[in-house]
Amino acid sequence: EDEEEAGRIMQRASTLLKGLPRMGQARDIIHISLLEHTCDELEKFMLQAGWFEEGERTVRQCRQQVKAWRAQLACETESARGVVLMESLRNQPQLPVAGLQKWLSHFKSEFEEYQCAEEIISEAEQLISE
Repeated sequence: EDEEEAGRIMQRASTLLKGLPRMGQARDIIHISLLEHTCDELEKFMLQAGWFEEGERTVRQCRQQVKAWRAQLACETESARGVVLMESLRNQPQLPVAGLQKWLSHFKSEFEEYQCAEEIISEAEQLISE
C-alpha cells in the first residue's frame, strides 16, 4: 500500500514537472503551487514510510523547479512594470527619468541573470540614455 501511494505521488510530481502550461499567470501560479504541495506530500510520506532514492531525487527536482518557475513569473511581472514606466516616458518625455532609473537598478539587482530580463534592461538603458 505504501508503495502504491508513493507511486501515485511520484506520478503526479512527474506530470507536473513536465512543464508550466503557460495558460495565464493565475493558472501558472496554481500549477506551481500544486507541484509544491505534491513535493511536500511526497516528503511527508517519505518521513513516515522511509526515504528512498528516487523519492529524494524527485523532491529535490520539485523544489528546484518551483523556485525556477516562481523566479520566472516574478521576472515577467516586474518586466511588465518596466514596460509601463517606459511607455509613460515615451508618451510624456517631460517626465523625469529618475523613476525608470530606480526601477532599472532594482530590476537588475533582482533579475539580471534571467533570460526574460535581457531585452527589457537593454530597452530601459537606451531610453534613459536618450
